[in-house]
Amino acid sequence: MTAPGMRGQMLRIGRTAGRSSHGGHTRFLALLFATLALSLAATAFVAAWATYDGRESRGAARAPLSAVDGQEGKVLFGRYWDQYRGRQFSVNIIVPLTPDAPLPPGLRSWPDPGTAVISPALAEGPASEDFRHRWGDPGGIIGAEGLASPGERFVYVRPTEEMAQTAKLVPVTSFGGPSGGAGDLQIVQAAWEIHTLIAVLLAAPAFTFAFLAARTASTSRDRRDALLRTLGAGPVARLWMDAGSVLVPVAVGGLLGTAAAATLMIGDLRLPWINYLLSAKDMRAAAPTLLGAALAAAPLMYLITALQRPLAARRSRSTRPTAARGGFQRKLAVALFPALVLLVFTAQSLLGDRRRGTLLYLASVTAVWILLPSVLGWLFLRLAPRLTLAARRSGDPARLIAVRTLTARPAGLIRLVASLVIGVGLIGQAGVIGSSMASISGNLDQLDSKAGQTMAAIQASARAHLDGPFLEQLPVGAHVVSYGHTEDSSARIIQAPCPDLQAMGLPCPATGTQAEVAYGNLDKRFRSLNFLFFGPTPAIVRTGPLEKIEPNGTLWLAVFNAPDQPLDVPAVKRTAHRDLSAKANVLTLAEASGSSFDLAYQSRWVPFLSVLGTLILVGSILAAAFAEFLDVGRALAPLAILSGDQRIFQRAAAWFLGVPLITAGLIGIAAYVGLSLPALDAAQGITISGPLVAAVLLGTLVTALAAWWGGGRTASVLASTWRPKAD
Repeated sequence: MTAPGMRGQMLRIGRTAGRSSHGGHTRFLALLFATLALSLAATAFVAAWATYDGRESRGAARAPLSAVDGQEGKVLFGRYWDQYRGRQFSVNIIVPLTPDAPLPPGLRSWPDPGTAVISPALAEGPASEDFRHRWGDPGGIIGAEGLASPGERFVYVRPTEEMAQTAKLVPVTSFGGPSGGAGDLQIVQAAWEIHTLIAVLLAAPAFTFAFLAARTASTSRDRRDALLRTLGAGPVARLWMDAGSVLVPVAVGGLLGTAAAATLMIGDLRLPWINYLLSAKDMRAAAPTLLGAALAAAPLMYLITALQRPLAARRSRSTRPTAARGGFQRKLAVALFPALVLLVFTAQSLLGDRRRGTLLYLASVTAVWILLPSVLGWLFLRLAPRLTLAARRSGDPARLIAVRTLTARPAGLIRLVASLVIGVGLIGQAGVIGSSMASISGNLDQLDSKAGQTMAAIQASARAHLDGPFLEQLPVGAHVVSYGHTEDSSARIIQAPCPDLQAMGLPCPATGTQAEVAYGNLDKRFRSLNFLFFGPTPAIVRTGPLEKIEPNGTLWLAVFNAPDQPLDVPAVKRTAHRDLSAKANVLTLAEASGSSFDLAYQSRWVPFLSVLGTLILVGSILAAAFAEFLDVGRALAPLAILSGDQRIFQRAAAWFLGVPLITAGLIGIAAYVGLSLPALDAAQGITISGPLVAAVLLGTLVTALAAWWGGGRTASVLASTWRPKAD
């Protein structure tokens, strides 16, 4: 056991040595930012957990409880989906039946008949959408307690008595139940999915940075550790000295991370690009856990530093620098690597189930990326003698010194290569995952195109008021047809007055007769709108009034303009909701395709988190590169002064840092392309992104050049202050 006085002395020795050692500033910054990265990753985990917990509780509080077993219903309730730029949101119909009818959370009083209360996100929406008048006259804003998240789009509508008869509503007794599956709760990613993304794309780079920072500029520390061990100091004493050497940077990093976590409690934070509004209320509710997790990064960073100790050097009679061939772990990695690569290419068909095959593919790809740096390290050690011989034959002293040093001290090179390879894999796989999610989402190009806005489908109940002001309120020039299908679904049925049929390019058969139109002769917009689930069946055209045709009682209408004249979709939605049916659903061409656009929006989390993780990895690479080369620079100082050649630093940095980093980047890109091949599906839009590969190449080149120039420059400055000292 170490005496209290000895502990304090070890702390002071560690602090003094940490400040005065070569590379002390680089190590200080590396430890500080690594601790900050760990703190931010922990904050992201807790913030995600708190967000889901808050959404679930508020969602449950607004869930309607249906009247059962003869209970008296106090509120008539109904719900349907509306869309904004392909994203769904809930519209809730509420009609009080009794004087003591309970209010849903977020409403201070019952809105008047014919009015709607909307969320702040809708109230602040584009003026062209006119959300304030879409479902009725403005009736106020929903309070924060009634929203799953501050940025949620959500609506409560109290229709007029007449419009309340146009939709099926169910009686409920109160609000607040076990299920809150409405609004954002039905369309957001599952909690485990976002936590997995945070773990892979943010926490993994943060831990990589931490392990690199623990060994940054560690030569002096290793010498002190060996000296203390020789003098008989126990492991506890050395741990106290380690605590002193990392105390300040680790504490500062932890406090900065905790301060960042605390800012989440001040006000709602809108995440850039994702456009998600993080609730400050949820963060405050989880304050002890949030701040505790952020602050825990400091002791975790110290623990990683304390555990990162080199094995005791083996005795050798040779004074020539030699590279260790690696232990059991590296040999095991080399042995498993080919089998895992083979598994990557066979996983999709091995299990006979697409979902399980995809999971096996992802697991095997992850294992390959984990083992790849060890395999590259083993390969470098096997090639080291040839590299040394080639450097000697070149006659370039800088190249020879760099190769000999890397051969003798491969750990630093392997750490650098590991960081860059993992970074490239992180970006590449994020691109594949993102394109995979987007490929099963809706067509965003069609959603944003003018042609995609020229026709819309309206779904309503048979109670809808087709004889009311609906048709009169439609935009000028808009045409309408009603449609459905035969009972055996062998053909589609289209019925409308003659002018509307002609506007769609259809014939006008005489009253009481019908005409059959082949699938290929129908308006291609109408085919896209209606034939997704029926195939290329013909259409039966009838001249007549707009009416319900569907056997199940649903009213379907198609509202359209000429193909080159976009339809005023917000105006169509407004008149459908207010004058046709209280639960009318209006879908544009892209929205009616049956695909969900929410996956495309959710896929943005992948590049968002991968960019943050990549920035962390780049920081770790640069910090480690500078620190590794500082030791080489100190060794080159006497040689540079004796030879008078200061350029030796830049040439040595090019071979020591630039060439390995560029090579690692190229290997990482090749691995990304190769490992992605089994997952590619051009027909589904899952492809390798050319711009992404170009960006990774450029990023690798910039990182290598920065490490080369900065390392050489720093070593040159250090050499200028070097003076020989007598023993």
